[in-house]
Amino acid sequence: MARSNFIVRSTWLPAVAVLGFGLAALAGAACDDGAVGTGGATGTTGSSSTDGTTTSTGTGTGTGTGTGGGGVTLTLQEMTVAKTQSPLPAVPPNPTNAYADDPAAATLGQKFYFDRAIAGPIVYTPNDLGAAGEVGKVSCADCHVAPWGTDTRSYPNNLSLGVNWSTRNSTPIANVGFYEWFYWDGRSDSLWQQALLAGENAGQQGSDRLRITHVIYTKYKAEYEAVFGAEFGPLDSRFDPADPAAFPPAGKPKSSAAAPDGVWESIPAADQAIITRAFVNWGKAIEAYERLLVSRNAPWDKFVAGDTSAISEDAIRGYKLFVGKAYCINCHSGPLFSDSKPHNIGVPNKGALTDKGRYDTILKAITNKFLGSGIWSDDPVAGAAKIATQPDFAIDPTGPAPDADLGLFRTKHLRQITETGPYMHNGSLGTLQDVMDLYNAGGGDSGIGTLDKAFDGHVPISAEEMAQVIEFMKTLTGDLPDAALLVDTSVP
Repeated sequence: MARSNFIVRSTWLPAVAVLGFGLAALAGAACDDGAVGTGGATGTTGSSSTDGTTTSTGTGTGTGTGTGGGGVTLTLQEMTVAKTQSPLPAVPPNPTNAYADDPAAATLGQKFYFDRAIAGPIVYTPNDLGAAGEVGKVSCADCHVAPWGTDTRSYPNNLSLGVNWSTRNSTPIANVGFYEWFYWDGRSDSLWQQALLAGENAGQQGSDRLRITHVIYTKYKAEYEAVFGAEFGPLDSRFDPADPAAFPPAGKPKSSAAAPDGVWESIPAADQAIITRAFVNWGKAIEAYERLLVSRNAPWDKFVAGDTSAISEDAIRGYKLFVGKAYCINCHSGPLFSDSKPHNIGVPNKGALTDKGRYDTILKAITNKFLGSGIWSDDPVAGAAKIATQPDFAIDPTGPAPDADLGLFRTKHLRQITETGPYMHNGSLGTLQDVMDLYNAGGGDSGIGTLDKAFDGHVPISAEEMAQVIEFMKTLTGDLPDAALLVDTSVP
């Protein structure tokens, strides 16, 4: 929300990145006396006015894309930026997962996503998912609830409850395939890696790769082999619990070689690779499914496409503020309304939990075996190129973590934002008004790290203007993902 040079960045529309008009000029031109017209087959495209806006003069079938019914308009510059934020393009490819866009992998991934059988024992009670010690009670869908994939189940739901309490609020899944980095702190470089981390996380599904791969064999052997068999062959018979030489029923590598659990370390390296391959493919199938959970056609998209009645005048005013003096677009850029980068906005801590953000996780992130640059990636070169864009991934993994990572959390995308509260990594802000209040104060006061430089020169806006920005954000909720993708297809 600071004043600075206004540069549009868009992952999907790189040509727009050359725009460099100043924010002050943009805000100054944000007047209400000139519509941006797109024209049509028999209409004119509009005539230029001296203030940099365009006034629609067409009388044919052309439609003005920048004006509401009462004459509130976007300037030419504002409309140019708006077109970088709509429509949503195709989900970007993930070369580290050769199955990312395989329909059969997605069908299998949907079953994996809803299957509770893979989960480890319930730790925290009372828990609506099961009693203490019960296994097979937590699926991905239990903390990413349909239709938007946000946590509406845990109570209170500022943090998410799987087998135990997580330290953060579950991120929404709708449109997650558009992100470049995952988890609240952006430590994960792919959706398939994120699924693997969640599966073995002690507070989420509390499982392990042996437990998960046994479930794959007993419930999904034929479907798994139909997707992955051509490349990797049939599943090893030792995944069958009834096999006399069956792999142990549960086990995973410890995060520290100094604290092995004895089970995983007793397995020969060649067999560890067999188990881990099936586990990795489980994650890659889940990613293929999650990439299909796309929501498009929001009122905002209709407005940018030419339906001038799709959003209200206050929403248009809100967008003018969004790209003008409120400067939300500094971080909420592109069609997803997120730069997918980490920032420190001083989100207040909630309760006794102090979360240092990326600082707490970066050392584990850079040593994770499932990075896109590693042996389990389908394109380590592409994975390495992506990771090279993150300077802190090049630090000494023996630590310490860089102070610059203190308080960093990835920018939340704004599509469906009205449906996915509470807000921030710890659910500490219950409403969009709370969110606006934090930004309007020039950031919060978490006491962790240094506030993002975007707050330098912060210019507060009025209560009425904050309400208009919220009205704009309400226009970003689109159609639900395909209903067939929102149902539990797992095998009982």
